[in-house]
Amino acid sequence: MSSKVTSGIPSWKQNYSSGKAVTVEDIKYSSLGYWSGYYVPISILLACLYGGIWAHLTSLIALIIAPMLDWILPLDEDNPTKEEEKVMEGMIRFSIITWIWPLLETVTLLFATYTVVFNSHTLSTSDIIGIITSCGFMAGLGVNNAHELLHKRNIYEKMLGQYCLLLASYQHYYIEHAVGHHVHVATFDDPSTARLNESIFSFWARAVPAAYKKAWALENERLEKNGIPFWSVQNQMLVFSFNTALIYLVFFVFFGIKGVLFFAAQGALGFLLVEATNYVEHYGLVRRETSPGVYELVNPTHSWNAPQRVSNYLLLKLQRHSDHHAWPNRRFQVLRSFPESPQLPASYGAMLVLVMCPPLFFRVMNPMVERIRAEAAKIELVDHEN
Repeated sequence: MSSKVTSGIPSWKQNYSSGKAVTVEDIKYSSLGYWSGYYVPISILLACLYGGIWAHLTSLIALIIAPMLDWILPLDEDNPTKEEEKVMEGMIRFSIITWIWPLLETVTLLFATYTVVFNSHTLSTSDIIGIITSCGFMAGLGVNNAHELLHKRNIYEKMLGQYCLLLASYQHYYIEHAVGHHVHVATFDDPSTARLNESIFSFWARAVPAAYKKAWALENERLEKNGIPFWSVQNQMLVFSFNTALIYLVFFVFFGIKGVLFFAAQGALGFLLVEATNYVEHYGLVRRETSPGVYELVNPTHSWNAPQRVSNYLLLKLQRHSDHHAWPNRRFQVLRSFPESPQLPASYGAMLVLVMCPPLFFRVMNPMVERIRAEAAKIELVDHEN
């Protein structure tokens, strides 16, 4: 964390205006890199057609090649000015990346399911495992795409986000994430905030069912507050449950029990990857309690960030997580990097490998957490502003 927090104005409260008028032609930030996540459906198609090494290309790129490129290439630390932000927010070339994804994910998933169910005789066990794993990565990226869309005010983008969540059997995330996680992040009331010394395996066992239970509680609270009966089409959790049952029925009708198992497996891998990312994003970070049950407002010091360039492209700037939590409605292309935000020693992808060995993960992360907590204790409680 930077000394800017304790001496002077925090960077997120400073004026970052250039004072110059900006047009679309002046924008130097390209959308091209953000299409890189589409390598996943392409590699799945290659895996289905050719098997062999192609079946493991997605994992190879996600867990080895991308982290290596992150280590080699310059860090992504540039922020747009206020004038650039205003123009970039409305640029379709960024938004279309998230709009096309649901269609391509659907087509790819159906093709992969058909291949595994009806052409399994042409595939080895290794090929099938690779295809399921690759589809799990695709489901995880789908939830990441939904994460971008569900915070938007546009109802059509929210619906696209809900559909992406459905493909991972994780529609309750729509409620729990926005109404639960964003409100209670970095407190013990948040299932998706990892505690200090909590392993990824213990986190999965606690957070996954707790988040589902929390979504039901939040929705029941909303229904009661608005005088809406439980058995109503306005009960989002009932609608999400129906949607999930329906899509499983569709897979059973067209692909049989093997298709159902395939769909369930890729979805489970997808949401476990998402929760592993949640684990990394908030591990050990806590907001201070200003009075019993009341916590300081969320600010950019309450999430782990990573400035690695390739992963920022693949994950639609998810690694600038502090800015997202402090200002959830910001579109990915204008999320900012702050020197005060806790910085991980490697990209999210590399950290997902590290969390699989809890003793090593604790050895790396715990001293960083303790240092951040000690520094936070010296900082005067301040609000943040848009």
